[in-house]
Amino acid sequence: MSNVSNMKCVGVYSQPIGSIQKWRDRGVNVMMGLDLQGGAVTKAQYKAELTRLKMPYYDIVTSADDVETIAKDPFCIGFMLEDEPDRRLLFGNFDAYRKAMGLVPPNKTEADRLWAIIQNYLSDAKALTDRIRKTGKPSFVNFAGTTAGAAYPYYDGTCHKWVLPLVDEVSMDFYPENINTVRQDAPVIGVILDLIAKWTTELKLPAKPMWTCLECSNLANVGAVGRAPTVDEMQAQWDICEVRKLKGIVWFPQRVAYGNFSYDAVVEPQLSKLVSLSKSVTGGVVTPPVVVPPVVIPPQPVSDISALEAAVKSLDSRCVDLLAKYDGALQRLKALEDAPKVTGVQLTYNK
Repeated sequence: MSNVSNMKCVGVYSQPIGSIQKWRDRGVNVMMGLDLQGGAVTKAQYKAELTRLKMPYYDIVTSADDVETIAKDPFCIGFMLEDEPDRRLLFGNFDAYRKAMGLVPPNKTEADRLWAIIQNYLSDAKALTDRIRKTGKPSFVNFAGTTAGAAYPYYDGTCHKWVLPLVDEVSMDFYPENINTVRQDAPVIGVILDLIAKWTTELKLPAKPMWTCLECSNLANVGAVGRAPTVDEMQAQWDICEVRKLKGIVWFPQRVAYGNFSYDAVVEPQLSKLVSLSKSVTGGVVTPPVVVPPVVIPPQPVSDISALEAAVKSLDSRCVDLLAKYDGALQRLKALEDAPKVTGVQLTYNK
């Protein structure tokens, strides 16, 4: 199978400021998250280096961040929610909620406490992504693959379906060779990506640009019995992304073993394969993003799409050129008319 031809982005997850040039040289064209090394580097310093090296980035943000100001940076091309909300918060609390409600009699006090945690997270996330959407730049969430694929095919995606309507782009991370080389294999990545696409369709949402994180090192996870992928396994995982026409992949090169952490644990021959695959998309050249005024989409879909079309046609020539490159933009705007009208976070689950 040929290398990826539909991808636009090859990212790397959260690297220190001194490594930006190294990853740029390896063919990476977007930094996914800014690692400030525990406060040793300020965000302003990190962004200055990204600007100097002409490296676009997605910034990891919370509701406390001034996304309106951050979005003015032309090298900021999107915003990431905090990583793996399904694993960190939603899945465990929802499981505990159901157990509390299943007691005889139900532990209503504990159930209410857990439900409030879930509701508060989703309400905050919706408020944040609404603000991000007004900047004209996309919001991005990465799910934990081990959670998204949990108990498949019995899990129906309940927790993930709460988040999908809130974000513009979605990713997942699953590292099959690092988890267990006997039990797991590369096709599991495709299964999980297909599940997320299926849940998006079931919600009657427009198709979302999708990403996935790929392994390239020995993560040395505590309790795992895996290893780094071979170069053939790296190619197999990459090919899975190709056939699904993902927007991009994110390399995860870290070693996460306690007491032996490394931001970059990639060694040969995996390193040469990583560079070859990355440059098959980027050609080794990082192109600065096109700077255009943000297109602010109203929070509620308009009833007369002609007004929206007129607004698009009135944009200056630079924006028109950009829209010409992405011929699907107008269709997505038109789809707003039929999109679900979400005025608040409504939670449902299968009892």
